[in-house]
Amino acid sequence: MSAAVGGFNEEYVKIFTEVLSIYSVGLFPFFPNASSKVKFVFLELINNYFIPLKRDLIPCLPGLISSLIPGLEETSSEQLTKELHKTFNKIMEVVGRRYFIGTLWMAIFRIQRGRA
Repeated sequence: MSAAVGGFNEEYVKIFTEVLSIYSVGLFPFFPNASSKVKFVFLELINNYFIPLKRDLIPCLPGLISSLIPGLEETSSEQLTKELHKTFNKIMEVVGRRYFIGTLWMAIFRIQRGRA
């Protein structure tokens, strides 16, 4: 077994990266319609399992960002807004500012709610 990298086994990271799209297709549409309590669990999942993939996250970045943007409209939870900002900052840190900003603008353009 290979040495752990950042708390993750290299073999696990390789396998998860290969099947990331399978998990993403089911998870990303879930966030916008989830309850506030579940949104925190979702963000924890993103922070613990997706962000450690670093640049391997780029292929699913449009879906991830598109799923998180509607959470910014939720005015009932200031804590959720803070957690979303932290998550967006972590994503930008690991994929690079260029990819993040480009994907963010693409997502805003494509999301109907983001146009208002």
